[in-house]
Amino acid sequence: MAFCIVIAVVLLINFLLFYATLHITEDEVSSRRLAYISDFAIKEYQQGFQGSLVLDHLTVAYDRYEDTPAEFQKRFSTQWQGVEDFNYQEPGSRTGDSATVMSTTMTVNGQLAPLYIVEDSARVTITELEERSLIAGVILYSLLILAGVWLLIYRISGHLAAPLHGLARVIKESRADDLAPIEPAVITTEEQAELVDALNDYRQRIHASIQRERAFSRYVSHELRTPLMVISGVATLLGVSRESPVIEKPFIDKQRQRLETSCQNMQDITETLLSLVRQTPFPEDVTTVLDQAFIEQLVDEHRLLIRDKAIQVHINATVAITLNVPATVVRILLGNLIKNAFGYTRSGEILFRLDNHCFSALDTGPGIESVPEEHEGHGLGLMMVNDICARQGWRFSISSRDDQQGCLAMINFSPES
Repeated sequence: MAFCIVIAVVLLINFLLFYATLHITEDEVSSRRLAYISDFAIKEYQQGFQGSLVLDHLTVAYDRYEDTPAEFQKRFSTQWQGVEDFNYQEPGSRTGDSATVMSTTMTVNGQLAPLYIVEDSARVTITELEERSLIAGVILYSLLILAGVWLLIYRISGHLAAPLHGLARVIKESRADDLAPIEPAVITTEEQAELVDALNDYRQRIHASIQRERAFSRYVSHELRTPLMVISGVATLLGVSRESPVIEKPFIDKQRQRLETSCQNMQDITETLLSLVRQTPFPEDVTTVLDQAFIEQLVDEHRLLIRDKAIQVHINATVAITLNVPATVVRILLGNLIKNAFGYTRSGEILFRLDNHCFSALDTGPGIESVPEEHEGHGLGLMMVNDICARQGWRFSISSRDDQQGCLAMINFSPES
């Protein structure tokens, strides 16, 4: 429609230019003819001729205003000079006539005298019927062009829009939860291929966003178990203490501190996991020192998992490592390895070692090949460890030990080369 409107406007302008050019050319030809023939009339008047001078079958010259035709006198004054066309109608005539007149001056016997030349232009110019026929032909020609352009644009637009309609149909027919790449039956243009690639990239980003939100739900439910367990234990202890006739203030303060710590851990864990799943960068000025004391604190927080097991825990940290991440990230990272080691190991020894930019956890559990059903939640913890390491450029590996039964989980904090 827009193209057709533009073409219609262009054709209208073309018609107006054609109509104006036709009349301007016609008037210019008449003006030049009168200017040329006026030289002959001036010579005749300069040689003594007076009155009306018939120059040819169509043209008459006058040296006095009073001798000019009445139609001329009705329209032009004695002071008017120039060349102009005018239309008039003879008495009893049904059709109008037209004339071209020129008013100028000439020198006769040393004095200026008027000169009027009147040409019956209706005999030599285009008649009204011819003009209407010509205009009708131009209009018909313009309509044919407009119809042809409309048909051409309609066919072209239909051809160009057909792949888009097919692509829209594929999207409408797909399920709401189907974010698989779109594969149209036919790709006919480079633009269509580019659009399909953009849509597939957009679908992939939506799918990744949904997966991140789902991962956040799983990670939060997994990581908040420990602080919620602490809060539940503190609530139980406080309930028991209320039944005691004497409530010791140090005991209450200790439990309150455990509650505050657990609540703060829950808040830190939630913010950290949101940052992980949304892939927002950590503050650059935040660092965490990983050393013996840090590992011992994490082990103490999870000792509840091995309180009924015959397990010896050893911590050997020969170095201290500074990591450019918040402490909560390190706590989640190492905490999952500690929980896995505690959860899988029935008895024996567990060694947590920190040396040469590496943290490792060695246990005497069943090994990575054997995963008891009651520990399926620990697989999610390893997924979190793997995600964090991949994001930070660290290397994470887990395998069965070669020297004895058990598992070796290792994190290398050196950037991947």
